[in-house]
Amino acid sequence: MSRRRNFSQGRCPHCKLGNPFCYCDKLEKAEGKIHVTLLMHFREKFLTTNTANLVHLSLKKSNIVERGLKDDTVHILKEGHTPIYLFPHEEAQELTPENLAKLDTTKPLQLIVPDGSWRQAKKMKRREEEIKDIPCFKLTHASSRYEFRRQTKQTNLCTAEAVAYALEALSDFEAVEILMENFKTMEEAIKASRPPLG
Repeated sequence: MSRRRNFSQGRCPHCKLGNPFCYCDKLEKAEGKIHVTLLMHFREKFLTTNTANLVHLSLKKSNIVERGLKDDTVHILKEGHTPIYLFPHEEAQELTPENLAKLDTTKPLQLIVPDGSWRQAKKMKRREEEIKDIPCFKLTHASSRYEFRRQTKQTNLCTAEAVAYALEALSDFEAVEILMENFKTMEEAIKASRPPLG
């Protein structure tokens, strides 16, 4: 039985959990100052532990672009915005006000964030011609507390955590507060949906 078919049989199409555990009506949605674009690998689309879906459900100024399918052509950059890419590539600068000041600050920011496994995320920027040359930024002094996805390093963040840390660095504090509150709600719902150990 396919995942797509499973979702027609009692799973929420938004949070992906079974309907008894759906938490969508508990979520707040932030207006936010910064538009967040999530480059989601198509294999992440139906995973209950995927946090890019949560970011999109939490931020009014956000969209998801699905990647990794054959012959897919999509538009990533948002017109009238200054795009920045969030990932700790070798050439990435630290996400600080000083480094951001070098960009065109007359336009609103578009924060582009890859979503997938570490290996998938690492490849996205160089594979997408449209964003290959936009400035890349990284977070420092950030650590993950998300227990539902295995990380090879404590500094490897899930997507919601990465977005929250970035928005905090960009002084979008209302969006950070709402996103992290929703993150707790998601974690509680996933725990409730899983049978107890032992």
